[in-house]
Amino acid sequence: MSQPERVFNTFQRKPFRPFYSFREFIAGIIILILLAAVVLWLEWRGAHPDPDLFLTREKLLTSKGGQIPVYKRPLERWVEPGGVAPNSTGAAANPLEPFPASVAGDGWQASGSVSTFDETNLYTKIDGREGFYKSFGFQKLYTLSLESSSEKNLTIDLELFDLGSIENAIGALTAEIPDEKAQASVKLEPSGLSYFTSNAGFASQGKYYVRMVGSDANPVIEKRIQAIKKDLLPKFPVEKLPWTYALFAGQLGVNPGQIRFEKENVFSLSSVTNVYSAILPGSTETQLFITKRSGNDDATKLAKQIGDSFASYGKVLKQSPYLIQNEYIQVVDGVQPYQQFVIGIRFAKSASEAVNWMDKLKAALQKVQS
Repeated sequence: MSQPERVFNTFQRKPFRPFYSFREFIAGIIILILLAAVVLWLEWRGAHPDPDLFLTREKLLTSKGGQIPVYKRPLERWVEPGGVAPNSTGAAANPLEPFPASVAGDGWQASGSVSTFDETNLYTKIDGREGFYKSFGFQKLYTLSLESSSEKNLTIDLELFDLGSIENAIGALTAEIPDEKAQASVKLEPSGLSYFTSNAGFASQGKYYVRMVGSDANPVIEKRIQAIKKDLLPKFPVEKLPWTYALFAGQLGVNPGQIRFEKENVFSLSSVTNVYSAILPGSTETQLFITKRSGNDDATKLAKQIGDSFASYGKVLKQSPYLIQNEYIQVVDGVQPYQQFVIGIRFAKSASEAVNWMDKLKAALQKVQS
């Protein structure tokens, strides 16, 4: 069988030079030796730099420049993620910051260090409730666990939320009130609210909201939670309570535990934000609501949007104020603009009751503004 004829390089690897010079071979060896020597010199030089290489010679400095102090950045200790930075001032540091050291006393001790969570890792601590706290302006969460040194299996978990504003802190607290009994026990603090259950305590002060949850309904736990609340709240700045507490609690006699603050998507409308509402005294469902807008025109526009939304559940009884008969649950809803406010009522038993309470709300608002 014949071999196929090659198309390219028909001479294959046949050299054109009949021989190579011995001098060429020697020159190649010398070049390789020189390259190896350069590499070795570079490695040695890198390991033995010139000590004067980065020095500034005195003659290059002015007489004044040598007296200028050079800033030296202070060293900062490494802090593990979730830990608390140590006090670098030299004073005695409180390892439980931002909690006062007194929370671990009277027969109780910390079972671990304080942990810190922000928006990036909140889900690792509160899986499933992350969205709730973020809707109230979540900034940071500090947690600490306490255990009794005198009785076994008694623990208290402390959760301190920084929610950015007093409105958010109060809003989160009231939204988590479990039942009417707890609502009735809510008390006004100098800058927030507080209440206790059989095994827990909840309080707000300024922008902070603290949850103190015990492992059991035990008198020892109940006593300790009340002491922690007494020590903890004065640690935070006092802010003025929202004006709506003077309106609802002061003028209309509403229990503070039945006043709610909703930050966004109120009535399932994205345009309705920062709404305060309150269950009327003697009722379990009828509630007044109010929100402050940027001006009269904005209030009028928003009142119409809310009224149109209410009207989708029934028929309009009156245009001014906007009264709607809810045909599904047989109640009356109402809304109207008043100056730069939008006021309204939900779940009234009749149109006359709705109008009567909205008039009372306007009169109370006038007193608060004066």
